[in-house]
Amino acid sequence: MDALRRALALSIAVIAVLCVVPASWDDADAAGRLDGLMLYEVSPKNPDGISLYNYGNEPVDLRDYVVADQPSVSGGNEGSLHFTQEIIVQPGTYVVLADADPETSMFTKGENVYLTSSDNDFGIETEGSFNMANGGDDIYLLSKDGTVLDALFYGDKKADGSQYWTGEPVAIPSDGYIQRTGGTDTDSASDWSVPGTLGLEFDPDLRYAAEVTPFLFPDHGGIPVYDTLESARVSIDIEIYMITSSNLYALLIEKERQGVEVRLLLEGENINDNLGPYLPYIQQLVEAGGEVRMIGVGSDGVADRFNLVHAKYAVVDGGTVIVTSENWTENNLNGHLDDDPYDSTSRDGNRGWGAVVDSDGYAGFMSSVFENDWSMDYGDVKTFDELYGTPETGEALTYQAPDDIPSGYLRTVSAEVTPVLSNDDSYEALEYYISTAEERFYSQQQSFSTSFQNMNKDGLIGYIAERTSTMDLDCRLIFAEGEDFIDTINGSSKIKAAYMTKPYVHNKGIISDDHVWVSSVNWTPTSFHQNREVAVVIHSAEVADYFAGAFLNDFDTCYNYDGLRVDITEIQDTYEAGKEVTFTVDVVNGSGNYTYFWDFGDGTEVRETDEPRVCHTPVWNGEDAAVYNLTVRVVDKDDGVEGEAHATYVILKEGVQWGDQDQPGEGDQDQPGEGDQDQSEGDGVPSFLSEYMYILAPLLVIILAVVGALSRSRKKSKRK
Repeated sequence: MDALRRALALSIAVIAVLCVVPASWDDADAAGRLDGLMLYEVSPKNPDGISLYNYGNEPVDLRDYVVADQPSVSGGNEGSLHFTQEIIVQPGTYVVLADADPETSMFTKGENVYLTSSDNDFGIETEGSFNMANGGDDIYLLSKDGTVLDALFYGDKKADGSQYWTGEPVAIPSDGYIQRTGGTDTDSASDWSVPGTLGLEFDPDLRYAAEVTPFLFPDHGGIPVYDTLESARVSIDIEIYMITSSNLYALLIEKERQGVEVRLLLEGENINDNLGPYLPYIQQLVEAGGEVRMIGVGSDGVADRFNLVHAKYAVVDGGTVIVTSENWTENNLNGHLDDDPYDSTSRDGNRGWGAVVDSDGYAGFMSSVFENDWSMDYGDVKTFDELYGTPETGEALTYQAPDDIPSGYLRTVSAEVTPVLSNDDSYEALEYYISTAEERFYSQQQSFSTSFQNMNKDGLIGYIAERTSTMDLDCRLIFAEGEDFIDTINGSSKIKAAYMTKPYVHNKGIISDDHVWVSSVNWTPTSFHQNREVAVVIHSAEVADYFAGAFLNDFDTCYNYDGLRVDITEIQDTYEAGKEVTFTVDVVNGSGNYTYFWDFGDGTEVRETDEPRVCHTPVWNGEDAAVYNLTVRVVDKDDGVEGEAHATYVILKEGVQWGDQDQPGEGDQDQPGEGDQDQSEGDGVPSFLSEYMYILAPLLVIILAVVGALSRSRKKSKRK
């Protein structure tokens, strides 16, 4: 690979010399040039901020630069950042300029973070209104004399003939930030991506033929994991948040000594909290010849690609993939069958799902994921010995084979599978399987973020509730926590929700009709948009029924809601201002004598009625559009049992269509539930390159020939 890079670097240098492309910086940055201080990252929300990277060979002082959201140092209705104190950016490092420093934000996780709020102590002054709109904006780096050095258009901000940008803007994730990842500056979307992603967009039609063996935790004690790893003859690649099973380490050591190439990628931040006692096990694997690397341990000034590597998967012999919701701990991989998981002890492991997927296509896909994350080129991966030296190994580990699984106990089914990843496309995939479910939607989750608990349709749970309200969909959810909110879900929607305590729910599984999602993805923004997570969607009625049977058994043990289930049956998305509207509700699970309490969300007093239908003229605040939340509480007059329903509606000024009016201000945050936007590509070859294609074309042919020859040489070397 080093030889390949040297060849490419040499070829590019030849092109630069022969083409002699002029690099004028008078009006705009020259496409192709990546030198000096440049825009590096942009985070439009939580926090708002940018980072600047020094691609040059000399330190630079920010006092010589201005950051603005218009292509001038000052003027117009936009704003700019000016620097009155020395802030030095060393070569090969970057600084972050942000309005806040949330502890959970990957954007402000590194060193050299400077706050731009008005009370900052860094000599950063704001002129005008400098912020980055959530939906889209243009950002510029300028010299103090007003020369534009770099520019970025993102979201829905079109360039509209701008001399500073080519083609479509960069797509922005619903919860995250973008980073320059190209080796050049082409003033186009091709230079930028979401950090850590592979640039994947969810494709429900991407399916690989497979043989799938589904299994459960704690029922099967991790035995399918052991059996699959035991079968390895060539290679085992594992990317996982945590392994604490001494027996699993013993097996990996044994396989390495048998000539199987074992590579293990572990989340680096987990060592101090959880893996410290297991360093001797890892050291024994290293001494046996296994390769172990830690991810998320970049040096100062190096951004980690992921908040956490939370995935739990292995690729065996390049043709089989194990995917689990569970970490490979002592309890989860106890090696024993459990016929009564509800009578479990803390040593029996969590409730979780797993699948062994035999598929060359899917294994090839997951191998590419592993190689991307395993790479040390990004600066956030280090070898185990680089970090920990040579810890004491302690007593030598000896592998103990697990229990045998009786014939017919587990079934292998022919199916198709679809890969899903965080931080690439997992939220988009989840939305898809929610929106396409017609008969059943079941989900068993360890937890769900408070940001997803909005019962209106712009929240994740609210979105599911909206789906159930319009169709005969059997929708059930099991969580490990959130008893109070679970009652809210039951009382205000057709969803049946429960929380389960035994065995402990660590699962992240979904069933949508005949599609099953086995994964490590929790229902949190971080898990969807910042972690490395892995899910496999299995398309099979038989596999779906298998997991559905286990899910419904769990559900029957823990569902105990006995309150009212209230559904809003008459409501529109929009109404005209000043007009009377009507709302109607229905008690889904009863036919008693009820009192209805209507909170229209417009500031008027709560109204009490004995009928499930009410007329009301909402207060209009004079704006083009006013968004209100309707809440209806229903109480049984006989026994006091209650239920509640929620919905959102919009009051529009006469003649205004929803979507025509101005959207919320640039500083407003996107609402939970919005999916990632599609990635955009640049519009073809930049115009300045076209003038030199008569030189570039033959040189590119030479480069490709060199790359091909080196690649073939590398393959031969590996075979030797």
